[in-house]
Amino acid sequence: MTTHALNLAVIRASGADAKDFLHNQLTQSVQDLQPDRARLFSYCSPRGRVLANGLIWLDNRAETQLHLMVHQSVAKALLQKLQMYVLRAKVKFERLEAAQIMGTTQPSFLTTLPASQQGWELPIYHGDHEHVLAIQAPGTTGQAHRFWQINLADEQSIDDQMIPAQQWRWQDLCLGWPWVVEATSEAFIPQNLNLDLLAAVNFEKGCFPGQEIVARSHYRTTIRRRALLFSAPLPARQENSASSLPGTDIILTDPEGKSRPAGRIVNAVAMQDKLWLLAETNLDFVLEKAALSVQENGAEPLHMHELPFQAQLPWEDPRKKS
Repeated sequence: MTTHALNLAVIRASGADAKDFLHNQLTQSVQDLQPDRARLFSYCSPRGRVLANGLIWLDNRAETQLHLMVHQSVAKALLQKLQMYVLRAKVKFERLEAAQIMGTTQPSFLTTLPASQQGWELPIYHGDHEHVLAIQAPGTTGQAHRFWQINLADEQSIDDQMIPAQQWRWQDLCLGWPWVVEATSEAFIPQNLNLDLLAAVNFEKGCFPGQEIVARSHYRTTIRRRALLFSAPLPARQENSASSLPGTDIILTDPEGKSRPAGRIVNAVAMQDKLWLLAETNLDFVLEKAALSVQENGAEPLHMHELPFQAQLPWEDPRKKS
């Protein structure tokens, strides 16, 4: 059965200190956030590991209210972490249990489509009801217009413009956009997920949990363990196996037939008779054309696909410069 609801959750932050509090907690700048734009963010542990990531936007009716959209599996943990650090700040957090998010090629309340979105400063459009909005996502080669259509209070109806959830997740992978899930929470620093290239980390904003480690990795080292897009043939009757892959290893097999872990899967989806995945690995393995595979997929070889920001990845190892 085709499903359209995305596995995403919304957390609301409200109160006089909501903006300042989140500005000091997230990797993204929040104080200068405008009500007509959403931004990408990540939330890190003190060790600089990403616990959750997603979108943040300001309520168009009140600057004391913001919303965070993250994967459902990490929403509870993120809510608990944020509440733990509130102390005397005037901010309250709540998960909007009734919120529902779907992908669409055109929001039901937009009669005219805007220009296709290319960057990650994401336009927001509001519906007739205060709890209905759409955030325009970057387009893909095959789908120029993509929107998260969000209903914060009521169940949404499905129309012909809705994109099946599996197809939407595949489009996210093709754009290189990772969703941290429970199995990968605290497994990666932002650079491993290319969140620095996706404008989810603002290195000028000041402190946030893990900032020292994340900034040192940015300014003093070159992080070459990066998330790349791969595909492999999908074994028969394994369409549902992709959901269990995040957090598992990809394998490198040497010429002698010996295998060892070469990275970890971030997200995976079955689409077009293939297994598609974002997997973090060392760029050297790609340059050396190493034999990479997913052990759970019958050791089928992985084929790399180009991401929109492929050229920005640190392919050259500065330690090997003469």
